[in-house]
Amino acid sequence: NNTPPKYNILILGLFLDWLEKQGGVEGMEKSKGAKAKILYDVLDSSKFYIPHAEKGSRSDMNVTFRTASEELDAEFVKEATALGLANVKGHRSVGGIRA
Repeated sequence: NNTPPKYNILILGLFLDWLEKQGGVEGMEKSKGAKAKILYDVLDSSKFYIPHAEKGSRSDMNVTFRTASEELDAEFVKEATALGLANVKGHRSVGGIRA
């Protein structure tokens, strides 16, 4: 069978058009960094949320933080899930919350 996967090619083309409108990979990198900075600025200035990773080791893709207790972390995850924000629970060995 030598028929190319037309649907996959269509979706790839639509995605690449969208990516180009966003400024390409460089534009997406800037956007990702700007969004992470907003989150980290809030976490760094908060007295309630505590950033987990040290400043030099922070990820733009996986922002991790905690509250004052594991019980509040669990409540945050529960409420976020109820609002449709899935998979915000931190890593099983580290705990906390991730965005």
